[in-house]
Order: sequence, then C-alpha cells, then structure tokens
Amino acid sequence: MIFHLDLDSFFVSCERLKDPSLIGIPVATGGKVVAEELAGNRDTGSRADPRGAGGVISSASYEARKFGVRSAMPTAQALRLCPHLKIIRSSFGLYSEMSKKVFTVVERFAPVLEKVSVDEAYLDMRGTENLWGPPEVAAQTIRAAVFEETGLTASIGIGSNRRVAKIATDFRKPNGQTYVAPGTEIEFLAPLDLKRIPGIGPSTEAVLTENGLLKIRDAQAWPLEKLVARFGEGMGHFLFRASRGEGSTAFFEEALTRSMSRERTFSEFPKDRMTLKKELWTLVSEIGAELREEEDPALKYAQTVRLKLRNPKFETISRSRVLSKPTKITEEIFDAVLALFEENWMPGSAVRLLGAGIVLGDGARQLGLFEPVAEEQKKEKLEELKDTLRAKFGDSALKTGRDF
Repeated sequence: MIFHLDLDSFFVSCERLKDPSLIGIPVATGGKVVAEELAGNRDTGSRADPRGAGGVISSASYEARKFGVRSAMPTAQALRLCPHLKIIRSSFGLYSEMSKKVFTVVERFAPVLEKVSVDEAYLDMRGTENLWGPPEVAAQTIRAAVFEETGLTASIGIGSNRRVAKIATDFRKPNGQTYVAPGTEIEFLAPLDLKRIPGIGPSTEAVLTENGLLKIRDAQAWPLEKLVARFGEGMGHFLFRASRGEGSTAFFEEALTRSMSRERTFSEFPKDRMTLKKELWTLVSEIGAELREEEDPALKYAQTVRLKLRNPKFETISRSRVLSKPTKITEEIFDAVLALFEENWMPGSAVRLLGAGIVLGDGARQLGLFEPVAEEQKKEKLEELKDTLRAKFGDSALKTGRDF
C-alpha cells in the first residue's frame, strides 16, 4: 500500500512548540503584521513586522480555519475574516529543522519515502506487513513515533495509489488516519465533493457545478467521451481517472537521480509576475535550506534545476536546465529557475500550480579562470551562516532584497 503523510498545520504547530501560549487560539504564519497591532496595541512580539498588512498566509491553525482563513490568502483578507487572528512571521529555518527530524523518524518505517514538501511525503509500504503489521497498524505506529519524538501530529491516508492516499489523508484531519482498501476506491470516493480531488480548485469547481457535477459520483456517471467532449482532452481524462480512484504508484527513487522539489497549488490562480516570482523565491529558499542540510557528500550540490507550471486547464509545462556549475547557493539556484520561468510563462496567464526543483550531485566542477576556490567557499559559508541565524532567531532576523 501507499501512505500519504501530512503534518497537521505544520508551520503553526512548530511555532506552538516554541511558544505554548499560541495553543488553542486562531494563529497563522506568513503575514507582515498581527491583528493586535492594527488595533493599536504595540506589544506584538519580536516576530511581528510593524510595517503593514501585506503578504500572504502560509499556514493557518484549525481554530483560524473555522473563520475561513486559508493558506495563500492575503493577510488583509485573513484579518477581515478573523480580526483577532495572531499572525507570526514564518521561520523556514525552524520548519526545515523540524521537517528533517520528522522524516528521520518516518524513514525508519518506510523502505521508500518521497518527500514532496517540507510537511508532506508519500511512503511506499508495499511488502512491509511482516515488519509493521497491517496498513492501519503501521500507520498508527508511525504517527505515534512522530508525536513521541517531535511533539508534532500527523495524518495519514492509505490507498492503492498516490491520489487515493492523498484524498484519504484529509478525511480525518487533524491527527487521524483513513484506510481505503483496494477495490473500494469508487465506493469511497462517490459521496465526496469533487473539490476533494487534488487539483480541483474554486474556478474548476464552479465550471463543474454549472454542468451539474457536484459530487464525485456525478463525474463517475459520465462516460469518458462525454467528459472529453465537454471539458477537453486533458481535463476530461483527468476527471475520468480521478473520479474512479485511478492514480500513480511510481516513486522518484525509481529514477537514477536524487532530487528535491517544492510545489504550490493555488486555489485562486495568480496572473501577475511579482506574486509568482515571490512564490518561486519561497519555494527555492526552502529547497536551498534543505540542500545545505544534506549530509551525503555525493548529493550536496544542485546540478540541474527544474520548473513546473500548470494552468487552470491542467496543461502542464515541465522544463529543466543543467547549471554551468553545480551550486548550493540559493540565489544562484533561483536565478536559473527564474530564467526558465521567464522563458516559459506567458505574461498575464493564470497559474494553477508552480513548482521548482533540483537534481543533486557531488559538486564536481571546473571553476572559471578568474573564479578562485576560496571565493566559492566563502559564498557557501555565508549561506550556511544565514541558515544558522534563521534557524535560531527566525526568518525575519535576516532578510535579503528578494525576501521583500
């Protein structure tokens, strides 16, 4: 079976481990100001940014979600929905450190683990029944170990493929698990809203509703030919397969290379370059921090960069480029990914999914004639120092122009 593990409200949960006073109240990370400051109370804490309510929400507690606060939502909108919302500046150094601790625990149980974001991973648990017992027992064991060793809770979905496992994860969040036995996928999915399928956001949901498709069972009732005729080749095939619980069982470890990647799926599809560029910088910053924590000397540098773009019609562009020299410097990785973005994104076009990634290697390279080794090492040491400061004092402790 395939497990999908998702840490519950991960960024907020990490902040609560540092500051237990945040437990039980509406909290979000990622904004530039807390609600108390807007009300005139200046005692906002060292992590608050007093310069305005710009920025977006990166994570919301379940208390905040009851008011409609969601990730990727503008801070100002979140504060209108929940005026007493406590917003904490994101600390990606802390989140990267906690993520590493969690997946070090999980790796003890999973022969194959594909980490798809800082708080999410797929586990290939096929053939482990003799070690960890039936799937439901194994999932409970993993969740208990994660909580005992890190203080964080995780939800796990279990299915015959990645898509079903991911849908199952959300079924009993937070701190729960759901098992979809092979052969029961259609029955399990039928009563669910179509928006529960990953990739179906508000815009797509509205189009489906206009055509009388509200539940997954409604899409199951349409033959492939009708779906394709109404929604197009890509969308039609996607709906046909997804509504029937079909999905991939492949893992990236089956490839010959190791990679790191981050993706963001948007519920409202951004069209402006600055928003997309900022999101791309956030993704690459997380990748860079994770890369510099890599301990295997054969996998300490980015040798190739990757870009992934998907539009609201589910049309996907994937591009990659070999770097002129391997690097572990975030800005160098970002510049290469940004170049791919500029070459492949049509200005003003909406983006459903944005992704960045790297292929790892050992850093073997030939330096330029006027590029001394000492200069390269100085840059790398500076990056590592930045990581250390951010992990200790929070991301707001050290900013570059691109962070703003």
